[in-house]
Amino acid sequence: MSTIPNKWLLHHNTQGEEEKRLGRILLINILIYWVGSGIILFMDLVWGDGSLWLLLTSGCVLQLIPMVLLRQGKLSKSSLATAGIYITFITIAATLGQGIHDYALIAYPVMIMFAGLAQKRRGMIFATGLTLAGITWLTFGDIYGLYIPQINMHATVFDYVILIIIIIISNVVVHLLIEHLDYTNTQLKIELKERQKTEEALKQSREMYRLLAENVSDVIWIYDIIENRTRYISPSVERLRGYSPEEVIAGNMESALAPDSFRYVQQSIASRLKDFQNGQQAFYVDELEQICKDGSTVWTEVTANFQINPENGHIEIYGVSRNINEKRRAREALLASEERIRQLVDSAPYLIFGIDQDGTINFANIEASTLMGYSNNELVGKNVDELLPDRFRYTHAEHRHGYNEKPFIRQLGTGVNLLAQHKDGREIPVDIKLSYYRFEDSLHIIVFMQDISERKKAEELLHDSEARFRLLFETMVQGVVFQSKSGEVVLANPAAEHLLGLTSDQMQGRTSMDPRWRTIHEDGSELPGQEHPAMIALRTGQEVRNVVMGVFNPQVNDYRWINVHAVPQFKNDEQEPYQVYTTFDDVTDHKQINEALKASETRYRLLAENISDVIWILDVHIMRFRYVSPSIEKLRGYTVDEVLQQSLSEALTPQSFQLLQEKLPTYVQEYLDGNTGFHVNEVEQPCKDGSTIWTEATTSFHINEATSHLEVYGVSRDITERKLNERLLMQANQELHNHVKKVELLRMELQEQAIHDPLTGLYNRRYLAEYLAHELNRAERENIPISLLMMDVDHFKDINDSYGHKTGDKFLIAIADLLKTNSRGSDIACRYGGEEFILVMSGIETQAAYDRAEQFRTQCTQIYIQYETKSINITVSVGIATYPNHTKMAEDLILKADKALYQSKENGRNRVMIWGEI
Repeated sequence: MSTIPNKWLLHHNTQGEEEKRLGRILLINILIYWVGSGIILFMDLVWGDGSLWLLLTSGCVLQLIPMVLLRQGKLSKSSLATAGIYITFITIAATLGQGIHDYALIAYPVMIMFAGLAQKRRGMIFATGLTLAGITWLTFGDIYGLYIPQINMHATVFDYVILIIIIIISNVVVHLLIEHLDYTNTQLKIELKERQKTEEALKQSREMYRLLAENVSDVIWIYDIIENRTRYISPSVERLRGYSPEEVIAGNMESALAPDSFRYVQQSIASRLKDFQNGQQAFYVDELEQICKDGSTVWTEVTANFQINPENGHIEIYGVSRNINEKRRAREALLASEERIRQLVDSAPYLIFGIDQDGTINFANIEASTLMGYSNNELVGKNVDELLPDRFRYTHAEHRHGYNEKPFIRQLGTGVNLLAQHKDGREIPVDIKLSYYRFEDSLHIIVFMQDISERKKAEELLHDSEARFRLLFETMVQGVVFQSKSGEVVLANPAAEHLLGLTSDQMQGRTSMDPRWRTIHEDGSELPGQEHPAMIALRTGQEVRNVVMGVFNPQVNDYRWINVHAVPQFKNDEQEPYQVYTTFDDVTDHKQINEALKASETRYRLLAENISDVIWILDVHIMRFRYVSPSIEKLRGYTVDEVLQQSLSEALTPQSFQLLQEKLPTYVQEYLDGNTGFHVNEVEQPCKDGSTIWTEATTSFHINEATSHLEVYGVSRDITERKLNERLLMQANQELHNHVKKVELLRMELQEQAIHDPLTGLYNRRYLAEYLAHELNRAERENIPISLLMMDVDHFKDINDSYGHKTGDKFLIAIADLLKTNSRGSDIACRYGGEEFILVMSGIETQAAYDRAEQFRTQCTQIYIQYETKSINITVSVGIATYPNHTKMAEDLILKADKALYQSKENGRNRVMIWGEI
């Protein structure tokens, strides 16, 4: 719409409104005159002498003149006629009435104002002139007695002055009103010019937006909800869906969307339209699946909002659609990857959760919920500090801020332990590992947390045990002395101080070679220092046991007899001992020592009988248990006595027993070779109720000094639950592997189907496009020719129409088999479409290609298909184009072969034509 019509329309509308307003005023004035005249006439006829009826009737008849002019649309003449009739008949009425004193003269200023407002200056001058003429007439009539009837009282100067002032005021008021109307009219013209400029700018803007809409890749559209149709769509829809804009506008929404997307749009439009009608303006973003012209679908991201069309008042949807097929595929791949990672994280045997640099948890695995007692929804969004006891939260927040400034990777088992707080308030000792990554300039931390409650309990037991052993060391009756590699005393317990009569400080630094010990043999002879059991053990690296010797005690000034055992100690992978410890008993008070030993054994037995793990001793010579702790009954259901009656084969499942038989000789040989380390094995054991359990057995070998039999000292721990979890994890991994393998096979199968014609088994047109472009690039690199044969079955439509499509399909299959049989391994045979075939021959010049084409044409004439009682054969036409003789473009090569084929058909069919020779 141009700006000139708009300007004219606005001016026309304004002028029309003004004329309507003036017409209404004129009509009201005429009606007032008629009604007023009617009332006066009625009053004159009823109460008066009837002298006014002629005057009043004449005035009413004359009012028909402005009424007719008003009807004809001549507003200017109608308004002047109305003012003139009013003033004239007022003057006549005043002449016949009471003179200038009559209040009817007040109507003069009123009519001047009316005429001025109706016709501006022209009307004001006209009404003022008539008014002055009427006043002059009334004045002279008053002076010279021209009124009928005559009156004795004449108008005073004051009356005339007042009347003149009223007239002047009326002219001034009308003049000011006219000036205001002129100013308003001037402003309106300025506004019209500004609107003209705005509309011109709007026109340019619309043109820019039109060019933008027609050239952007996104599709811009307008949909009329009232008419249920697309009112506008940009040309880019043809690139997106294959339809032209005209085809889309002629269609409907249901044909443009996939069923699920169409149902979603129907549901959402109703609620969004209601929101729009309630005054809510919003942009909506949806992902919709749209149908393409070739039958495929494309996913689009649609951004839309509601608007009202100012031209027809219809509610319309303005939208932009963007192709997001690649985005969705990437998102689906990402979601699949995230799902695999999530499953791996959820199957982890320890707690894993992620936090941002503010400490807010943004994901957590299943084990986290299990360990902490919170649901996953409760954990996500919670600050990690809230998972700690109150007393640690402040300091932990400070450490966390320090970590954010200098992040590092912390491994499990580095000795950094914390106390986590369960949802029910109990505290859980945990070991943590920290890792981090940065995303969008923000630090994110991954926390691996392991419940070490069992380990803590074990450490506490170990600490208690060490405390007990320390207490035992300091309170035991046996003397214990530790000596360094050089034989110097480094530590001695109080019992040793008591037995030897020296304080620990006095013994520090002494060696067994020091003569002050005054040691003697059992026979009373002197015992040289080099023969002391400690020195022998250091020298030989072997234990020295049960050596009875006498040592002088200076406190009692007498000898004390002691039974000495010396044990060398080695560090890992070292052949020489780094120290030796000796224990010795005061055999002079053997009973007291035996009681102390019995008490010590009792403490050890109590320890063995009250822990949950099973402690046992196995005699390797007879392969039976010599000792089993009472916790065996909790583990396997058998009593201690029942287990002691069992052989080792009865205590293990056949598979575990066989495994032990295979490993036992190796372990024994290692022990005999001096390797006194521990062995850890997982074995399956039968229970009394018929079930089996898995245990982790930690073992070491020792010689029983009483029987000289080799024995196995072992501790067994129940790991059934752990084995079950390991087996479930392996099964899950295997299932995942099988699933991935199936998906890969399916992908390969789909890929094969996508590039082959289902009827003939030849490659299809899609594969040809990819292959031919690749072959032309290779031909360019290697400087070799490529010939392309395009074959078409002659009169194939007649065969289908006369003998049916099955017969036609048989010919197509036969030709395909012929191409497969007579093609080289490097040739590519394709069904190009319908009855057309293409054979791509690398390294073949035009003439050689022509010879092969003639061979194929001849062989095709020998193909016969039996139809009922008839034997039918066919002929083919062939077109040839060669790279690079005819063209270097893949599409052009096919096009020129097609033109050569067309020429062979024009020349009578059943022949071969070469591009360039037609």
